[in-house]
Amino acid sequence: TRAMLEASGVDVGRGGFVTTDPYAPVATNRPGLFVAGTLRGPGEASLAAVQGSAAAVNALATLRASQPLQDALPVLVLGGGAAGLASALGLASCGLPVTLVEAGQGLGGHPRKHPTVWKGRETRPAVAEMVEAVLAHPGIRVLPETRLVAAAATAQAWAGSLETPQGREEVAFAAAILALGGGEARP
Repeated sequence: TRAMLEASGVDVGRGGFVTTDPYAPVATNRPGLFVAGTLRGPGEASLAAVQGSAAAVNALATLRASQPLQDALPVLVLGGGAAGLASALGLASCGLPVTLVEAGQGLGGHPRKHPTVWKGRETRPAVAEMVEAVLAHPGIRVLPETRLVAAAATAQAWAGSLETPQGREEVAFAAAILALGGGEARP
């Protein structure tokens, strides 16, 4: 998580969480890079899903401003927890190509490992449904055991390097959503 965060170049504040504006809570200091989930700070999986949806809307707005959607570069979603899954599904449902990068072997994030109940609904089955939908969606490319190791803005988009089990892969993307699981940094 920290290496991918450093590669993105976003500002990190107190506790190791990404710094955002309270009135633009998914925007980072880097235009075109958005954040959702516990990388913003502690919260429930349902809140992470809402933030993921908000990040998807912001990424869509960025794309519409920069290029016709039929020629759109993929949106890079970093993190396969509730926020990343919601982001990927929201973007793909709008017809945008998505590349979902997950450092671990499986999708689902913390809710997959730590059961909770939110407003009477268990988190694990809800997140499992999102995982199934992502894996079945033809517009979402899932890259497990992969990390972003470099990212740089270009005149038209972003360029990045992914470290995959098969080796390094160079990617171009229109926007990115940082939906990495986070935790408070401890000295």
